[in-house]
This record gives sequence, structure tokens and C-alpha cells, in this order.
Amino acid sequence: MSDIRHRPILVNEVLDLLKVRAGGLYADLTFGEGGHSEPILQAGVHSLLAQDQDLQALERYRAEGLERANPRLILRHATISEFAEDPENFDKFDGIFADLGVSTFQLLHSGRGFTFQKPEPLDMRMDLDRGIPLSERLADIEADELADIIYQTTELRQSRVLARRILQAFHAGELKTSMDLAAVAESVLAGPPHKQKKRSHPATVLFLGMRMWVNEEYDQVAQGVPALFRCLKPGGRLGVLTFHSVEDRLVKHAFQRMAGLRAEEAQTVFYATEASEKAPAELITRKPVTPGDEEISRNPRARSTKFRVIERRH
Repeated sequence: MSDIRHRPILVNEVLDLLKVRAGGLYADLTFGEGGHSEPILQAGVHSLLAQDQDLQALERYRAEGLERANPRLILRHATISEFAEDPENFDKFDGIFADLGVSTFQLLHSGRGFTFQKPEPLDMRMDLDRGIPLSERLADIEADELADIIYQTTELRQSRVLARRILQAFHAGELKTSMDLAAVAESVLAGPPHKQKKRSHPATVLFLGMRMWVNEEYDQVAQGVPALFRCLKPGGRLGVLTFHSVEDRLVKHAFQRMAGLRAEEAQTVFYATEASEKAPAELITRKPVTPGDEEISRNPRARSTKFRVIERRH
């Protein structure tokens, strides 16, 4: 594994709220470096289907991972949507978990442009065997369309100015690396000097949005997460960790529809009902679970994390 160990977030809360128990069947749909899968396995579950769309992450774990020889661990290369659409997974799992962040290795060592701490290619693909790199996407898009994408995935009010600046720099040959992209973001988004030390880097939200765009994560969350519900057994639980307000809102609204709390949208999803007491799902977390001060002090990346859980009733 990498020399800097990934720190999984809210591990105890994940185990507790998913009711991880000995003999159960569970799935971790965003395996990464195994940070949440390892404690699930160590709880004595019958088996754990652990998948990731990053094939390199799976190959590293097969070579060096702590639980790599555990016969109860099943590793697969797939996306959340592919899992949700597989009929073999329907009505099967006691618990399903997804972490929508990126791992420490992906941030610091993958060389795919997820970080702005060093110059890396403008790629941002989680799976290098599929998809279109960010650089190719920027070469073939108009400013208005890019602005719409930036706003959809980040809710940045400066999306139109930011889109124009990004494309101007790109077509001028001044935007070749992740650090170049961060510099453009900073030129548009940096606030007053007295507030800058209290905020995350101005490029943080843009990088998350560009990653969502490149990997089609908006649709993965909006459509794939709700579809996961049918993969649970009655009494099974689905938990999702998010790191940005856009992702969290998608999960929140999907869970509310499953629990019958967004009746106005019932006609658009197969599982929604008008009365929450008749709905096939129950919200376990009415409000998201967030890390405490102690965990944030140990792992500053945890500060924006939200964890939501829903249970299938029948």
C-alpha cells in the first residue's frame, strides 16, 4: 500500500449504523484502500463484496493489502451503477456502503490531477480504462456548457467567469497541469486576504466538481444510489458518505423519496409512495452524522463529511 496510510472516516459510526454483524452479507462499493472494508471483515461477516472503479487500487490491494488473503473478501472492478443494475445483487445484502471521496493514494500518488499540491496531468479519471480525460473534455466544450457543468457540480456563483477563464487559459496553452487549473480557480475565487487563512483552498470545490464531471459522478449518485435500495434485504441498510453539499443533497433527496417524504416526485421513481408510514424505507439518520472535533483534528479532510443511512422495511 502507499507510504501514507489512508485514514477512513467515521469508521465506528459506519459499523454501528449499518448494523454490521457476524454472518451478514455486505458490500463496499468504493473500496479504495480498504479503510472501511477491513473493519467490516474483522467484525466476522459472512462475506464482503468490495468493488471500486479504480482498477489500480484493486491491484495494489491484491498485492499488499492487509486482508488480501481473506477468503471472505471478494474484490471486483465496477461502478456503483453497474452494481445496482446487476440482478444477481437484488434483495441480497444486509448492508451496503459507499464513500464518495477519493483516497489518500489517489490524491497524492496517482498522478491523475486530483491534487493541486504538485503539477499533474489534467486527467481526473478514476478508471483509466474508460472515460475521457479532463484535458480532452476542455478541448471540446463551449464556455456556456462548461459554466453549467461547474454550477451543477459545485454551485459556485462565479461559474460563468470561471468557465471563461479556464477555457481562455487552456486554449492559450497556459493550462496544462493541475496546478495551472488551481491558479485559475484562485484568481477567480480567492476571497479577501483576511478570510483566506480560514478557508480551504479556492480550488478545492472546483477540483471536486471537475472530478464529478469527468467520472460522471453526478449521474452515478443521482441515479445509482437510489437504485441500490433494491439490492438490500428487508431490514438491510444503505449508508453513503459525502464530502460536498451537492453530493449530500442528492443523497438526502434520494433517501427522502425512498422513505416517502418527497411525494411530489413519487412518479419519477419506482420506490416512492405518498405516505411515509407506508413507504418501503425508513430514514435512520434524519440529520447527517458528522465527525467530531477530535477526528477532524486528526484528519482535516474529514471536516466536510456527512453520513446518511436508510433501512429497507419490506
